[in-house]
Amino acid sequence: MHTLFTELKTKTAERHRELENTAPFSSFHRSNSIDVIQYSAVLQTMCQFHEDVTAYLTSQPNSAGLRALNIDSMLPFLGSSQVLASLKTDRQALAQYAPQREKNRENAAITEAPFTHSISSVIAAMYVWLGSSMGANMLVRRIQNRNERISPALPVHYYGEMASKAKHWVAFKAHIDNRIAPLCQTLGVTEAQFSSWVVDDANQWFAHLIALGNQASLQPLPHEYCG
Repeated sequence: MHTLFTELKTKTAERHRELENTAPFSSFHRSNSIDVIQYSAVLQTMCQFHEDVTAYLTSQPNSAGLRALNIDSMLPFLGSSQVLASLKTDRQALAQYAPQREKNRENAAITEAPFTHSISSVIAAMYVWLGSSMGANMLVRRIQNRNERISPALPVHYYGEMASKAKHWVAFKAHIDNRIAPLCQTLGVTEAQFSSWVVDDANQWFAHLIALGNQASLQPLPHEYCG
């Protein structure tokens, strides 16, 4: 039986590979000698992504679908305030090494992505956020290994914080799986149709993250931006 999360893993794989092959992530994932500029661009990208998702989730109107989803019980899984604070700490630590420019607020804002539905886009946003926590422990170890060989040391507050969110992955999946049927009944759609909505919206969030990565590689932002 194909569940929503099986569909997500399979049908977002291409976007995920595209993300890993896009600057600044391409150099970050392939090199054992990550430099300050690359790392600063990665943190800038993730800072903007987490701020965009947080703003999007908190701006959603109180609808029957969101009540069926019980979104308030899932927000603690993300730990937005802690994640953004850790990003700010790391970016401040890198400020003396990485170039800074004035923030372009228009370009930094979330694009008007053609999301299929507010409910599916909320689930998709959380999927991408929590999914990114799954490899955080490995990245912490890689960076710490790099820090033993290369100066200046790169801070790992952000990836350490994200690693702590990975423990919520199973609970997040169970929460969504248990609510698929009542959600579809509320929305008047089949489970297959709703799954396709979530997949499409997850791919849109990946596309937004890719766009932010491209932007960060071209235009570093002030370290104060985040949190």
